[in-house]
Amino acid sequence: MLRSAIARTRREATRRIAGARWRFPIAENRIKSRQRVLKAATIEFGGGGIDCTIRNWSATGAALDVTSPVGIPARFTLHVAADGRHWPCHVVWRKEKRIGVVFE
Repeated sequence: MLRSAIARTRREATRRIAGARWRFPIAENRIKSRQRVLKAATIEFGGGGIDCTIRNWSATGAALDVTSPVGIPARFTLHVAADGRHWPCHVVWRKEKRIGVVFE
């Protein structure tokens, strides 16, 4: 009887937790919400450049897809030819083929 009571309590707790996750989404920690985009851009530094794709961006930063983050400096200029814009930025995180930047 004790085992069935414990199992029932665990099931009820699991349902409550699962319901809470559904009703209360994880809080967003970014200053501004990001907008999904798919734009070609160039990471410019030291007289050269590396092609990249902007996956999402906001007024404060962006996530960039790159072939490899190796060799990309901490600070660079992001050039979007379609918009004719240049944004000085710095890297705040790196993953396998994606980097997150904040505009300066």
